[in-house]
Amino acid sequence: MINLKKNKGVTLMILTITIIVLLIVTGITINNSKSQLAIKSVNNMYADIESIGTKVSDYYLKNNSLPILENAYFNSKQEMTSFCTSNDEDSNMINANDSGAYYVIDLSKLDNLTLTYGLDYKKWTSLSTSQDLQDIYIINQVTHQIYYPKGIKYNGEKYFTRGQYLDTIEKIDLPVDIADGDIAVDISDAKKEKITGSDKTFVTANIKLTVNADYQKEKLKYAITTSEEGDINYSSFSLDDTNSAKIMSGQVEDTSKYYLYIKVLGTYGEEHIVKKEININ
Repeated sequence: MINLKKNKGVTLMILTITIIVLLIVTGITINNSKSQLAIKSVNNMYADIESIGTKVSDYYLKNNSLPILENAYFNSKQEMTSFCTSNDEDSNMINANDSGAYYVIDLSKLDNLTLTYGLDYKKWTSLSTSQDLQDIYIINQVTHQIYYPKGIKYNGEKYFTRGQYLDTIEKIDLPVDIADGDIAVDISDAKKEKITGSDKTFVTANIKLTVNADYQKEKLKYAITTSEEGDINYSSFSLDDTNSAKIMSGQVEDTSKYYLYIKVLGTYGEEHIVKKEININ
């Protein structure tokens, strides 16, 4: 004779265990997803700051001034520190050499920028205060360090700049290998031209870039250099409807071998770099 009462007890126990296991797995999945989204957000902010920093440097060299809006966002490092402390941040994340005021960057003065954050600069007026708008990028007038006041939360902390104190966030283990065919670069019509009255040249080329869906096509950067390694200064570029673009180097040495570097962001904002030798016609 079958003991239905006993079987019912066993069934309920198995069901309870199954539900508990499913809840644990679901919780882990949700936490991992949130963590990956936070990593992507922080890395996107890093990419913004890097792009803005390059453009600001170019603007400063040409105009001997910063591309900023009138009226300071913070009038001193003390105000900036007070703001960070009030937001439970580590004030040591502020550049130790900061001095003077912090101003809102006028992104309209910087060409060819594709950003994730910071578009509230359009709302900035003489009546604005630091509490009014935080989805903006500000810059210290002395060090040119760039900050994002709104900040990005990750792992219980808020990150609002890219600097020496943020190494840990950049060392998060993420998939960084590029599979064959993920990113393909074709180079054509590469030429170099001599700058009149100079021993420098510049290189132009047409490129066609094939990138699969795991990479962000809206935030592409390139560099043309004579070096196979070392510090590389990147510039932003965008693709047309045929995934093509015409690019030009800065001033480079007149030599027989050049290298094209393409920097692409992955799904979670991690950086991937492709290097390819340029054959000059």
